[in-house]
Amino acid sequence: MNLSESSDRTRLIQLLAMLPGRDDVEFWNQVGRAGAGYDPETSSEDATPDLDGYVLDKMQSGVDQLLEAPGNQGDIALFCHYLLGWFDGERPLLWKYLNRYFLVGDYTDAAGERICRELSDAAWRLYFTCQNGDSNTLREQWPGHHS
Repeated sequence: MNLSESSDRTRLIQLLAMLPGRDDVEFWNQVGRAGAGYDPETSSEDATPDLDGYVLDKMQSGVDQLLEAPGNQGDIALFCHYLLGWFDGERPLLWKYLNRYFLVGDYTDAAGERICRELSDAAWRLYFTCQNGDSNTLREQWPGHHS
């Protein structure tokens, strides 16, 4: 499959574009911390990247691959792996933190959760698209009585 034409790749780009960029260190530190320890009442500007910029560096290299056409499938799969590690699963503290970034009024308090789930779903599908499994691989793994 041509990854440049993948709807999951397009969706992932759209979702990531909704998030703050590299210059919002506090945001990406909170993503790396899964929202733990954030208190809007006591928190000050968090200008130093955690773990020597680990999350920022992984995001930068992943975004670069995602935007390159067609991009390296292995590198894109690895980026999806990181995104799943940061956004997938039950992360109520991160969801609460992310709610601040998606102003949908009083209609919902689940915007952070929804963006995490959407992003994770797209990353999950794109991860497996990059794995190159096909019918020839399956035939090699299961030689037998197929036509």
